[in-house]
Amino acid sequence: GGTVNSGPSDTSTPLTTVPALHVVKAVDRVDDVNGSGLTDAGDLVWYTFVITNPGNVTIDGLSISDPLLNATGVSVTCAATSIAPGDTVTCAADKGFVVTSAQVAAGQVVNVATAVGQSPTADPVTSPSRNGACSSESFSRFWVRATMRPMMIEKIIVVAPTTAVPM
Repeated sequence: GGTVNSGPSDTSTPLTTVPALHVVKAVDRVDDVNGSGLTDAGDLVWYTFVITNPGNVTIDGLSISDPLLNATGVSVTCAATSIAPGDTVTCAADKGFVVTSAQVAAGQVVNVATAVGQSPTADPVTSPSRNGACSSESFSRFWVRATMRPMMIEKIIVVAPTTAVPM
């Protein structure tokens, strides 16, 4: 009796790629520029961002899109431009955002950030923002109150399909 070998056998298992980003934005500190002991016009709000990749593929070209900060000349720099599945990357504003008297009169600074990047197939990956899948209750809202110092975070932006994590 000789050995009998079967012919080769192969299989192809389709895998679903899930490119995803999640970002949490927070007030790192508030500089009381005029020393009033209040959060008021002219004070500086410093923001930080923590991006997590809850997907199953690495995201490249990682950055933060923050229209309010961008419009006022505040840049955000991330510690890395790629993020592997399950990893986190911290980003920070290069200078403080200047609170305006109009924001103090309104009683708040409403600010929304989005994490953006590119999937391995060169498709854009964008975390939901206020105008995306997150409800209006899940975007960042920083209250300016004459009696509160520093600003309180009412909600943080949580980027996951329609999932909000209250503070």
